[in-house]
Amino acid sequence: MQNDFTDPPILHSAFCILHFAAFATGAIVGSFLNVVIHRYPIEESIVFPPSRCPACRARIRWFDNVPILAWLWLRTPGRRRVSSSSPPSSR
Repeated sequence: MQNDFTDPPILHSAFCILHFAAFATGAIVGSFLNVVIHRYPIEESIVFPPSRCPACRARIRWFDNVPILAWLWLRTPGRRRVSSSSPPSSR
């Protein structure tokens, strides 16, 4: 027997929140793993020194290190560089 009722709006909202939380968690974990993958082979600590640009070695500020949002805000690989439009790395 089929139910003629639609899903309640609260259930739809819960699924949207769950999807956003999963996406945000994936972006954060992926960003951290990018740092680990870059620093582990060269035997550099993942905690210290702070993140920096691999090209110019300039320190990356905390708000420039937010996954995806910083890339959308900056639209460049780094604050000081303006050459390419590829996503930045957290190295």
